[in-house]
Amino acid sequence: MNWLFMAGVLIIGDSISANPLGWANLMRNDDPSIQVMAIAGRTIRDFSLPQDLVANGQIATVVYWLGINDAFNKHPIQYVERSMVTQLHFLMSRGFRTIVLIPPFSPVLEPYSSQVRDMFHKYCDARLNFPKLECYEVEPWVEESTLDSIHPTEDLHRDIARWMVEEIL
Repeated sequence: MNWLFMAGVLIIGDSISANPLGWANLMRNDDPSIQVMAIAGRTIRDFSLPQDLVANGQIATVVYWLGINDAFNKHPIQYVERSMVTQLHFLMSRGFRTIVLIPPFSPVLEPYSSQVRDMFHKYCDARLNFPKLECYEVEPWVEESTLDSIHPTEDLHRDIARWMVEEIL
């Protein structure tokens, strides 16, 4: 399969994005040009981008929302960081508008949740190596609207989809 998207959005994620009733699939139901490349349990460290993935000159966007499972699995942050930097460089070098959604804080995953968030902020806040990278805290995120401090309720999924369409894309 050739991962060439004429226009639209590719969402890369874990269970938060893979949920059949979740935010990414709600958006895809409204716009078939949206592609979802998300798998429950996916980590930054175990994810490999298809080598033929390219933007074709029209605006093509990748939304990158990974990191929670890296905190859950207590992966050493230096290895997570190396993988994230490689993936973001790859996406931007292929011409994608690259949007990073910073993993939300999860008290049940501390101190690893903060380490992963700090890693993202290190690159997003200073734009280290990525001057055109777009980074966002997921504004609708409210821990009380999750099932377990990590997985959104149906209402939160709808709020995230609405926010993405109205504010980000």
